[in-house]
Formats: sequence, structure tokens, C-alpha cells
Amino acid sequence: MTPRGFEARQVHTQLGVVTLRRRYYTCPAEHGGYAPLDQQLALVGQWSAGMQEWMQYVSAKDSFAGGAECIAMFSGQVAAPSSIREVAEWHGARKEAAQQKEIAQRLQRRQKPPRTPAPGRLYVAVDGAHVPERGEWKECKVGVVFETSARLPLRVRRREYVAAIEPMAQFGERLYTVAQRHGVEHAAELVVLGDGAPAIWELAAMHYPQATQILDFYHASEHLHAVRALAWPADDPHGERWTRAQIVRLKRGWWDAFIAAFAALPPLRGKRDQALRYFLNNRERMQYRAYRARRLFIGSGIVESACKQVVTRRMKITGARWLHPGAQAIIQIRVAYLNGAYCPRAQIRLAA
Repeated sequence: MTPRGFEARQVHTQLGVVTLRRRYYTCPAEHGGYAPLDQQLALVGQWSAGMQEWMQYVSAKDSFAGGAECIAMFSGQVAAPSSIREVAEWHGARKEAAQQKEIAQRLQRRQKPPRTPAPGRLYVAVDGAHVPERGEWKECKVGVVFETSARLPLRVRRREYVAAIEPMAQFGERLYTVAQRHGVEHAAELVVLGDGAPAIWELAAMHYPQATQILDFYHASEHLHAVRALAWPADDPHGERWTRAQIVRLKRGWWDAFIAAFAALPPLRGKRDQALRYFLNNRERMQYRAYRARRLFIGSGIVESACKQVVTRRMKITGARWLHPGAQAIIQIRVAYLNGAYCPRAQIRLAA
């Protein structure tokens, strides 16, 4: 590297535009230049590290145009929506790369899981929601790893979100890496919550064979309401009574009466037997009376909420149509925000 003296550069900071004079080096062989201070200050383009953090934060919460308006209103600094998008996607791609590196190291056994206190009861919940990419909708897998208190009322502790647009097999590796950070290999009790999709139970069997598998009670109830809609008109009280009775039987574990009530229905063009097979195939995951006696969650409301927090409130905003790399990057920014990566700070950072 050949020193070329000092060169000036304008940097947009949280306090306004400043001019830096830093030592600059050139490499004749590569026809490029390099300023060590730029890396020390973690500059990306013309933006200081503090501005980059603001840009990530507003990108996680709102559209890029809304984020630009928020920064201008509360700080007086100007950042174009396109600049906010570029910076947020750059950082999101770095977060994605870091996750992939962690997954690869774990698979190759080069990285030991961090030492954490062994959790008493650890939950792994999985669901999905669709993201509007240009030309088609893609499913974003969403997972939550959390612990609960041992006594009533049950309170969620150490919750961590994870999400990505990828096949379930790859997402299983990503989710297990997060669960490993929470001490999944040493948990006294492990529970997997799902909505009944076969891919979720395959994921559970592969990564958490010792776990108690629970089918979300509210998804099971939705199947009963679907059967009612086929068998009775919407305003028929007999259908309402049948559905309420079936929900009670299911929650209390009265399986003989539950199955008999299905047998009394007409075939419904094969839908009755299809619904019955759903319950019989998942019977071992629907022991709700026993689960409640053990003070386990029987609903996946936490991961349902996570789908809304990650996908609906950010990725499905009005007019959003994503390219795949950008969608994956902003999902990682949103997940980082929900996991507390952008906590408010009292100090204003000038350039670092």
C-alpha cells in the first residue's frame, strides 16, 4: 500500500454532516484505495455508525419512507428512503451471513454452545406466514424459543425469535442453533408446539426427539368449526351445541365420546372421515388434560403473535413487494429489533 496523504470525506452523523480528514492509501496493483479510519469508525457509504443504527431501527419498525420521515422529524437529519433501504439491507445481509456461519460451525462441531444455566422447561414453537415477493408469495418460517416460570401464573422468560424464507429443513438447523443457545441439550423438560403441519413434526423428530409434542389447541378447534360449517347452516343451534361439546370433550380427554360424535355425522362428501383422521393421527399430541395437569402451554399464541410481529406488521405493509434478498435481509433486521438489539440509548454517537 502506498500512502497518498490525507483526504477529506463528508460523513452524515446523528449531529449533522462533518468532514473527516483521514490518511489514505492506494494499491497500484488493484487500482483501489483504502482509509483505515473508515473501518475503525464502521462507516458504510457516507453514514456514521450511529446513523446506521437509526436507519436499521426505523427500517425494522416502518416503511423506508416512514423511517426517513421519523429521522427528519426527531433529529433534523435527512436520509433518503433509498439510502435507508440500502443500509438496512446491507446490515440485514451481514446478520444473515453471521447466522449461516454459526449454523455451519455447529454442524461441523467447531463451535461449542455457550454455557447457559440449564432451563427447567424450554419451549420451541414453529409457524409460518407468507411474504409478498415480486411475482409470488413465499412462506416465511417463524420460530420462538422461550422458557416459562415453574409456578402459576405461567410467565414467559428469555424469549428469542427466529425467522427466514427458506425450506423447513434449513430452517430447522437455524432454529436448533437458537435453541442450543438456550441450553436445549440440558433442559429438564422440552416442549414443541405446532399447528399440525407434518413438516413441523418431522423437524421435531429430527432435532428434539425427547420433546413433548403438542398440537395447538386452537388449531384443533378450528377443524371442529370447519366440520360444523359443512354439517349445519351457520345459524343452526344444533351445530353450535355439537361444536361446544366436542371442544369440551377434546380438552378433557374424553376420546370415546369425541370419536362417537364424529361417527354420528353424515359422510359430508368424505370431509367427516378426513377430519377424523386428522384427530386420530394427532391423538398423542392432543392429550390436553394431561398437559394442563403438568401446567404446559396448549396454545401457540406466542408464535402466532410472532408471525404478526415479524411478517404482518412489517413485511405486509401497504404496497410492499419484495425482492428475495431484500426480504430476507429486512426479516433479520425485524427479528433483531424484536430480540432487543436496538435498545434506546441515552448517548448520541457522533461517528462510532
